[in-house]
Amino acid sequence: MKKIFLLLLIPLFLQGFIEKGTGDNHVLLLHGFCANTFTWRDQLETLSSAGYHVWAIDLAGFGKSCKNAESYSLALYEKQILTFMKQHRIPSSHIVAHSMGGFIALAFTQNHPSSVRSLLLLAPVAYPIKLPTILAKCPSPLLSLLITETTLRLALKRIFYNNDCITDQRIEAYWAPFQTPGAKEAAIKVLGLFDSLKGRSYKNIKTPTFLIWGDKDKIIPLEQFILLQKELACSEVMVIANCGHAPQEECPHAVNKGLVSFLKRLS
Repeated sequence: MKKIFLLLLIPLFLQGFIEKGTGDNHVLLLHGFCANTFTWRDQLETLSSAGYHVWAIDLAGFGKSCKNAESYSLALYEKQILTFMKQHRIPSSHIVAHSMGGFIALAFTQNHPSSVRSLLLLAPVAYPIKLPTILAKCPSPLLSLLITETTLRLALKRIFYNNDCITDQRIEAYWAPFQTPGAKEAAIKVLGLFDSLKGRSYKNIKTPTFLIWGDKDKIIPLEQFILLQKELACSEVMVIANCGHAPQEECPHAVNKGLVSFLKRLS
C-alpha cells in the first residue's frame, strides 16, 4: 500500500534536481521562497569534491518542479522530501537549507529525525516574520500581476547587502521559472505556508545543527537567530560580516568553508 501511495505522489513531485558526486554520504540542499537549485551553484562542486553525494532539488511550486498543488503545506513538502529520498535510495542525509527551506528542514527533522544526519541552516525562517504589506494584504489575483522582472530585481536588492550580486545572470536564473504555467500562482499559494510558523518550537530537536547568518540580513531579524540558537542547544553558529539574507550566494567562500568544516567534524 505504501508503494502505491508513493507512486501516486510522483506526478505531483516531478521536479528539477541536480546530482553531484557519488557514495552514501548524502547532502540534500533545500532552497528558499521563490528560489531554485541555482542558489546552490557555488556549493555543489565544493561539497562533492569534499566527498559528499550532493542533491539540490526544486521544491514543489518552484524551479522545474510541478506547480499543480491545491495548497502548499509542511505536509506536502515533507512528502516531497520523503518521496525523493526513497526514489534515490537515500536512507538518511545531511540537510543544508536556506530561508523557507530552513523551516521545512526543521519541521522535517522533528517528524523524521532518523532521516536527518545533521542540519546546516542558512538564515532559516523559523518563527513568524512580517511580510511586506503588499504581500500580506493584496488580493491573490492582483498579486500575480505584480510578480514581474522589476519586482524581482527590487526583492533581490533587499536580499543582498552587496548590490554587485544582482547580476543579469542571477536575474535570469530566478525570473525564467516564472515564465512557466502556474508559477506565479504557485508562489502566491506558498505564502500560506508562513502561517504555519505561529507557535513553533524546536527544543525537541537533538540533531547536530549549524546556523549561518549574515549580519546585514533585512529579512530575518537577528533576534530570531538568537532565539533559534537557544532552542537548538546542540547548534554551532557562524555570523558573516557585511552579508545579507543569502550567504550561500553573497559570501560563498566563507559559507563553503564553514559547511565542509562542520560536516568533517561529524565524520
